[in-house]
Amino acid sequence: MTVGLRRIRWCLAILWVTGYALPGDPAWGTVGPVSLLRKPRPGVDAGALYRSAQARYRAMQAQPERYDRRHWERLADQFRTVYYRHPTHAVADDAVYMEAEVYARLFRTGARDEDWQRAVDRYKFLITEYPHSPWGPTALLRVADLYRTKALPEWASYVTECPRLFSEARCQKVPDYKSLLAQARSAWSEAPARPENVRARGLAVLQGVRYWTSPQYTRIVLDLSDAVSYRTGVLRDPDRLYIDLDQTVLSRQIRGQGWELPSHAHLRQVRVGQYLPDTARVVLDFDRIKQHRIFILESPYRIVVDIFQRPWESAGQAQSRAEAATRPTETPAPSVPADRTEDAAAREIPVPEANRSGTYSIARQLGMKVARIMLDPGHGGHDPGAIGVGGLREKDVTLAIARRLREAILRRWNVEVLMTRDDDRFVPLEERTAMANSQGVDLFISIHANASRDGRLHGVETYYLHWARDPHAMEVAARENAVSTAKLHELRKFVHLILQSTKVEESRDLAEYLQKHLIGSVRPRYPTRDLGVKSAPFYVLMGAQMPAVLVETAFLTHDREGRLLADPAFQDRVVQGLLEGLAAYLEAQGSLASLTRPSDT
Repeated sequence: MTVGLRRIRWCLAILWVTGYALPGDPAWGTVGPVSLLRKPRPGVDAGALYRSAQARYRAMQAQPERYDRRHWERLADQFRTVYYRHPTHAVADDAVYMEAEVYARLFRTGARDEDWQRAVDRYKFLITEYPHSPWGPTALLRVADLYRTKALPEWASYVTECPRLFSEARCQKVPDYKSLLAQARSAWSEAPARPENVRARGLAVLQGVRYWTSPQYTRIVLDLSDAVSYRTGVLRDPDRLYIDLDQTVLSRQIRGQGWELPSHAHLRQVRVGQYLPDTARVVLDFDRIKQHRIFILESPYRIVVDIFQRPWESAGQAQSRAEAATRPTETPAPSVPADRTEDAAAREIPVPEANRSGTYSIARQLGMKVARIMLDPGHGGHDPGAIGVGGLREKDVTLAIARRLREAILRRWNVEVLMTRDDDRFVPLEERTAMANSQGVDLFISIHANASRDGRLHGVETYYLHWARDPHAMEVAARENAVSTAKLHELRKFVHLILQSTKVEESRDLAEYLQKHLIGSVRPRYPTRDLGVKSAPFYVLMGAQMPAVLVETAFLTHDREGRLLADPAFQDRVVQGLLEGLAAYLEAQGSLASLTRPSDT
């Protein structure tokens, strides 16, 4: 008897490990089948997980009265577990299809909108992610049927598109295809012309594609009329990155278009197409895919794709590398060096300071040169920015200060100074950072004038990219980004993603130096508050590959500071403070000597 009990326990243990549920057990999980939120135990492969879910599906189909919604949702989770953990396994597409089937069944029995949406999403996921799956045509027609239940006009398009996406022969194998095709053609002939206003059908519009490129960096921006969900994937031989935009159609202006990029770019072209009746696809054709990053910006909604062919290199880094490669090998020093103590002070090599965290960045350790600086006067064109005392516009103040700062830098150092704008024109926020990245800029300084609903607030503050730590910083970022603070909170995950490849420490150090010397220059003559260095998710800093900061020089909305910002004497004080702060930062980096003009030495 003892041996028999041991064998029974051993069999139950096998069932537990392999993930098989006990047939007909309505209380799923109480006896010991696989927990869907746990990692699979060693030895449990995708086939075993899938067979376990299939066995459960058949048992529940045979006796549906014994199972409630909770059991069906857990079954869907188990199918999802298969392809999430084993996305390339032979049964992955089967698992996607079965998860969709579970939600379709839940919709038929409960008529819940969320079940309808989940079923549609999973069927579409199968079509786009596993285009060679034998389930593809069936999934497409399942979507058509679900659309038809809600009287959505796209249902007929899904049927008629089957031969294009797959083949007529594959579509013919689906039992209901011929009858659905006849009904779809009838619906097309009887239906009135499709409305041109796609917003009335709940669809977004892909309005345009913009790009900036260099041999090592490319930024692609997709302009959309509304927020959309999207999926991405990589295809090989040849290398392609695709982005599927759900509930999106192409505008008339870009239908059938492609954009060929310059010959120096690693990205060869960008193509767009209406992959499904309500799914637009953007394809990026590469010679060879390297690192890429995708994030969104709001108001208007756009999807940004940053692509790096190789590790990003600034102009100063390239110059340092080139000089190191061509530098002649020094001859060995004599065994008894000459006594040159008299000029020891002149020969002292400056040691770079540690940053706030007490460590040394690579730039500080190697004494990287700064060869190219970009100044970014905020706003411009149809975007005036904040309006201050006497109607003073932020875009005019920032351009005046940036021009003065450019001249001051050029007088002091032998560097190249670029401007995102040198006149009154509008430059999108994502274009400003793309300009800096594509031109290998070493430092990026965005210049702004502050504003507040509280007219008493005044002072100077400097920002670097990170999540906001106080409500005021969030309000400033929302104003400069032209979005609500609620929209900014939605971008938290993208900010953390971008920070993984952003020079946060260097940016914070640059902000500290600029803030300190800006206050030191302005305060002796003009009473002002030191509002300190802060962090916030500014769009204009997102994706910058170099130390990048945003300076709020003073408050346009404050009675005194609003008038001072129009005064050239005050602007000169601001410029002098920014120049000295920049000098202190460069000296701490150990690169100031290499920047000094020969005439000044």
